Amino acid sequence: MPRASLCPSPEVKPYDRPTYSPAHSGSDRTSSPLTASKSPKSKPAKSDKDKTAKSPRAKGTAWTTDEYLALYAHVTKHGKREWDAAVPGRTANQSYQSWLKTLDPMLKKSVAERAKK
Repeated sequence: MPRASLCPSPEVKPYDRPTYSPAHSGSDRTSSPLTASKSPKSKPAKSDKDKTAKSPRAKGTAWTTDEYLALYAHVTKHGKREWDAAVPGRTANQSYQSWLKTLDPMLKKSVAERAKK
């Protein structure tokens, strides 16, 4: 035995929206009341103010040779700690990641190559 429907009757709707009648064919849906009110959304263009509001050390800024030298000097003096004071203008995480993924492997590789000679 089927359960009684808990939904209100089809005539009562909690919102007002046009209905789609089954008389429309699949190819004629572009003129239906549901799609006629929709317009394509476009993203607002970024202004020059948005671009200049970012810090000079925005995400993806490449490290300079001077910054790498400062980081190397910091690590030789202090060891692998106190990363926040390593390079002025860089965060502690940026300094640590640069050491871990760039400088340290490069130094290990160059030492290994010299040992082979």
